[in-house]
Amino acid sequence: MTSQTMYILMLLLVCLGGVVYVLFISRSKRIGRFLYTRAMSLERTKAGLSTSTHTINGVPISCYANFSLSDSQNNTPTKADKRPVLLLLHGFSANKCIWHRFAMQAKKDYRLIIPDMLGHGDTPYSASQSYSTEQQADMLQALLDMLLVDKCMVIGNSMGGMIAMKLMQRQPMRFIKAILLDPAGAKTDFALGMQATGANPFLHKNMQHFFNMYNRTMAAPPFFPPCVLHYIGHHEYLQKDRQLSHMFRDFFNLNDFFDKPIKVDSNALMLVWGEEDGLVPVSDAAYWTELTACKPLIYANVGHMPMIEIPQKCYRDCKEFLEKPVR
Repeated sequence: MTSQTMYILMLLLVCLGGVVYVLFISRSKRIGRFLYTRAMSLERTKAGLSTSTHTINGVPISCYANFSLSDSQNNTPTKADKRPVLLLLHGFSANKCIWHRFAMQAKKDYRLIIPDMLGHGDTPYSASQSYSTEQQADMLQALLDMLLVDKCMVIGNSMGGMIAMKLMQRQPMRFIKAILLDPAGAKTDFALGMQATGANPFLHKNMQHFFNMYNRTMAAPPFFPPCVLHYIGHHEYLQKDRQLSHMFRDFFNLNDFFDKPIKVDSNALMLVWGEEDGLVPVSDAAYWTELTACKPLIYANVGHMPMIEIPQKCYRDCKEFLEKPVR
């Protein structure tokens, strides 16, 4: 073996060691931030999404879309596009990025609108703002008014599922179909127990507490290097304890939760749950069935976020439902 060959082998080993260190060993939040932002940028591009900002009641709402948005404030023209509009709503403490993988599947079939909810993602937080689900629903209706969307379908996960149900209640002629993925918002024994104990699963004293919550969220999460998870835990949770405490208090108001049968066409509603959901237990699905007369689709070996864990299958099932005519 020549010295040149030895040098090349050593260089390859060093590079391999560096990759192993970054992907499996490093806990550096700086490296994690770099990898996370690059990965999200790549996923966003693959999903064909672009970012825009629309001011609602003085608050700049950050929003993804895969088409040219028509804005009533600047009268931006929209090219003819016959694809139906699909509004995607994330859950508490999440942001619009959680829909990347689902959007990759849906981009050819639907015009997608994916906002960061009030106080989440790139939509700024204010200590004087209300973060109730009623306020979130008000913002979304105003956003769709601004974007000149008169009819759409909506899919919401967790808190987003609760808000999707409220939107459908308020404006059934606008929100013609809704899919609730592991929704929060029903006044179940689980919710009552959380209120009684004052539990907030999104507040963490240290990284181990964050990992305990993260491990309950998904049964089959995509791979993230430890440094990325350390960055997310530190940046999105440990540094935002006061913000998350305020927002959760406004969101988790049982006066806004559903406890009576909801007047909604069950043929226009789909209920989906991950059997291994560790945040909102699958037992809550039975209560939602009582509220809506809608039988749930239960995914085995899936947790709280099926649109991330099984994006292809989740999208196929959602598309099949969305394309069925309402009887």
